[in-house]
Amino acid sequence: MNGPGARRSMRFVLVTDLDGTLLDGAYRPGPAAAALGRLREADVPVVFCSSKTRSEQEALRAELEVSGPFVVENGSAVLVPRPCPDLASLDGLGVHVLGVSAERCRAAVGALRDRLGVRFRGFREMSAREVAEATGLEPAAAERARRREYSETLVGLSAAGAERLAQALAAQGLRLLSGGDHHTVTGAGADKGAALRWLRARLRAAVGDPRLEAVAVGDSENDVPMLAEADRAFLVARPDGRWPDAPSARRLSGVGPHGFAELVDMLLGRGAG
Repeated sequence: MNGPGARRSMRFVLVTDLDGTLLDGAYRPGPAAAALGRLREADVPVVFCSSKTRSEQEALRAELEVSGPFVVENGSAVLVPRPCPDLASLDGLGVHVLGVSAERCRAAVGALRDRLGVRFRGFREMSAREVAEATGLEPAAAERARRREYSETLVGLSAAGAERLAQALAAQGLRLLSGGDHHTVTGAGADKGAALRWLRARLRAAVGDPRLEAVAVGDSENDVPMLAEADRAFLVARPDGRWPDAPSARRLSGVGPHGFAELVDMLLGRGAG
């Protein structure tokens, strides 16, 4: 932000998923990096809303020069950096937790693995090298992915095993989310939509405008709650040609970060309208 006048004129914030949306299959932003620069020039705050951990997002935020609030581990917590240069009146909010601790998630799945006879491994049980091999992440990034505070990610879980585990976790107030080849356990009250709802209320108060819009963009099923909660919602195209069931979202033609750049050009060309 460039000052109080810019804050008063702000009409929207852009809330974005990361993997498959801002980042491509190799975890690189491609054309989205330049698009983020255009958003900075236009004083549009960007909020990362992802399954990624605090450690992962902090590294990416530094690389891409994004400084506002961010949502980690599939909506499990909203983090407001101190200081918060984009929205100074949010400074001091710190961390708002919507989910549960990673320790609780790990304890639950550890007990259920034996009881249900299902097979999987959690990121915390794996070395950074093993996580890198399972995800395609660089080793340093894989180590950041292991630092989960509010969830646990599982690999090697079969479809039948996932169904049984999901039912057992639900009885304990936990949720199993599918993420392609991986599954993630979170608190049942945590999702990207709940995180966006909490944050948007505080963003509106911060800028003194109850009409401030949250524009959201994603690519997959775990983005649907965020897209449903947003004032305007968009889906980037996926390489496999499939789309999640998100009837409120407009489909973009570009794949991943190309779709993100397409959206930014559209939003800035229209202003806030």
